Amino acid sequence: MSPFNSIDELQDHFYNLLGDNLKILHVYERDREIHLSQIEINNKNRGYGSQVIDAIKAYADKVGKPITLAVQPDRGKKAALRRFYSKHDFKKPGRKRNYTLSGGHTHIYYPQQESVEHVLSKSIDEAFRKVGLFE
Repeated sequence: MSPFNSIDELQDHFYNLLGDNLKILHVYERDREIHLSQIEINNKNRGYGSQVIDAIKAYADKVGKPITLAVQPDRGKKAALRRFYSKHDFKKPGRKRNYTLSGGHTHIYYPQQESVEHVLSKSIDEAFRKVGLFE
């Protein structure tokens, strides 16, 4: 579960944590989606991009919204960028009528929703802890 209560809080955290290693991070939360507009990492291949993407995914899971992005790779980087997003569970559905994205190729991450049984189990455990039945 994401420790962040908003996308702005998440962005501030990573700008502070990664400093100069995070060149640009533009993520917007809309009514029906979270849109990753731009991410640029300095000092690539150190896991910084994966850390940011994993945190955005955790937040999306928490709020139950998909993440959309339009991949716009630098010249000669298209295959590597597609592999990166595929590794992070983004799907390439093509253009969808319910998303307006400019340029590039649309990729979507669908939030991982917990089962009703798991959510209820956690709620019951939490209630028991509050009244002192569980340690």
